[in-house]
Amino acid sequence: MKVKKSYKLNTIVFALILIIVSAVLLYITYNYIQDPIAIEICKSIAYSIITAALFTIIISIFERNHFEETLRTLLEKNLPFLDRLEKKGLEGFESGFPLENDTYEENFIESEIVTVVMNDGKRFFANNIELFRKRFNQSYKTTRFILLDPDAADSISVLTRKNDHEGDYYINKINDFIKELKKESINRDHKLEIYTQNLYTTMAVILMDDYAMISLYRISPGQDEVPHLVFKKNEYDNCDYEKIRKDVERLLKYGKIR
Repeated sequence: MKVKKSYKLNTIVFALILIIVSAVLLYITYNYIQDPIAIEICKSIAYSIITAALFTIIISIFERNHFEETLRTLLEKNLPFLDRLEKKGLEGFESGFPLENDTYEENFIESEIVTVVMNDGKRFFANNIELFRKRFNQSYKTTRFILLDPDAADSISVLTRKNDHEGDYYINKINDFIKELKKESINRDHKLEIYTQNLYTTMAVILMDDYAMISLYRISPGQDEVPHLVFKKNEYDNCDYEKIRKDVERLLKYGKIR
């Protein structure tokens, strides 16, 4: 009988601790986390744990010992997923590159090296021209563009056909953008590098000192909204930031400076 009462007491204490931890998680979520996807995930986890803990307290009072099974199911379902997200460094899913976010904007401007990998990059540059100009005004930093080589006939042909264009559309677009970049007013102590590479570009990449952002292209022709993923640099071996950085470095082997 004493063992049973002790088990009930320990169960209730543990449930109360979980409620306190969940309340702290909610406080952090509402006050410090900005990414909407991360907010929803944290809220879901916290409310689930609070509900399970309250339910556990109630059934413990009525001498029902479902606590262990309920809690185990809850933790096995949610914690491994959160652990994988943390190790991957995935911070959020967006409908576009979230450079208007204060944290990402600051990292974009202040990073020692920023690398942009795109097919042509012309529209992206135009949409973020003021942000680029702030960066171009930074001394002793490097901004690098890696674009599809307009002379790579096979890749250009596939890209043109895939996006429902004709003729020399992308050849002209890439060459025009390179000329536009070279005419841009840039601090003499800021280094601008322009590369073209002869491989087919499978995704757009923005690589900064602390963040990597990728945009996936649709398989079929069209301009549908595509997912944009943000990864943060961390110390885990499975960190996607490092995989993206190494991929970009290898890509330079297929490039030539313009």
